[in-house]
Amino acid sequence: MVCTADLPNELPYFSASGAPNDMFPAQAPYTHEMLTQHCQSTFGQTPRYGYYNQALGVDAVAASSNIVFANGLLDPWSSGGIMSNVSDTILAFIIPEGAHHLDLFFSNPQDPPSVTQVRKQEVAQIKKWVAEFDAEKKDKKHSPRQSVNLK
Repeated sequence: MVCTADLPNELPYFSASGAPNDMFPAQAPYTHEMLTQHCQSTFGQTPRYGYYNQALGVDAVAASSNIVFANGLLDPWSSGGIMSNVSDTILAFIIPEGAHHLDLFFSNPQDPPSVTQVRKQEVAQIKKWVAEFDAEKKDKKHSPRQSVNLK
């Protein structure tokens, strides 16, 4: 997949900086040019950089509303996430001590404070959107209906 669609977190392949930061030997940065050369010489393929953003509609997300993107910074996939608010109704919540989907798991006494806080923000925001929808629905129900002449 890396040589056909360029996954956002695959460059560099979870690079290591060496001791004392991790248990792996230090690695030189792995660039798009290096990846392209490797893919072309090994598989005859050229990565389509940005393909997933286009194919999944990430570039058109601004046309949506009422979305919360929660990103745990311990999750290597967060590099491909929405990391800042797109609008007043498309929100990005950052969880510094969070990993993949940690905010969606059941609460645990050992949850980091940032996870607990984001869960509260998510619930409050969703309750707000539901209340706004209910109020709009109620207003439409009580508004006078216009008759339509089908002739």
